[in-house]
Amino acid sequence: MEKPAGASGDYKDSTTNNSNSISTASQPSAAAGKIGNAQNFNNSYIQFDGSGSLNIYSSPITIEAWIKPTTLDATLRAVVDKGSATYLMGVSSYPSTGHANTFSISGSGGSGNYVAPQNSISTGVWYHLVVQGINNPKWYANGAYLGYYDTLMTLISNTDVLSIGDNSLHTRKFSGLIEEVRISNIARTPEWIKTEYNNQSAPSAFYAISASNASSRPADKPLIKTRSGVKFR
Repeated sequence: MEKPAGASGDYKDSTTNNSNSISTASQPSAAAGKIGNAQNFNNSYIQFDGSGSLNIYSSPITIEAWIKPTTLDATLRAVVDKGSATYLMGVSSYPSTGHANTFSISGSGGSGNYVAPQNSISTGVWYHLVVQGINNPKWYANGAYLGYYDTLMTLISNTDVLSIGDNSLHTRKFSGLIEEVRISNIARTPEWIKTEYNNQSAPSAFYAISASNASSRPADKPLIKTRSGVKFR
């Protein structure tokens, strides 16, 4: 367990990019999660160096996270945020537009946030959320395809910090649990997303390993994977 120290680098990137956390204040607390240890966000956040591998602007992108929100309202509450004119995935309630309990991604080249095509999120429930792509972004919840938003967006290269559980201005605070955040600079396929959800939500029911049938791990890896309280190799 590395979290209790509250020091820079508590949250480890599981890949060779070494994009570990840089924030030392307002960090969340550890809590039991869907898969292992989650982080309980309550006026708290985690920040990472936004340069290098997390400065994704000219390639495809896939953002994933397990979340269990305790508050949903009209404010777009950030799960993952990369500053102005780059990428954001958040959850909110939009009763005025009929889009209640949805999640969004936003960037430059468009107006406002792009809302998932159907209602999808409730408080007190675990969800595996995925946004894939910047142009015509596609939404998935618990391995199921929700639809896409027909828009073209352009991301801008910058070194803004990447935040989990809030934005850099601290105006979109997420309330609840977040676990297994993954950001990849490739467009994950629907089959990958469905398989990943099945594997993580019920691994004992998804596969079995025997002497004659051993599972293999995919060769490609996400740019960053934060799993609170655990240091990954």
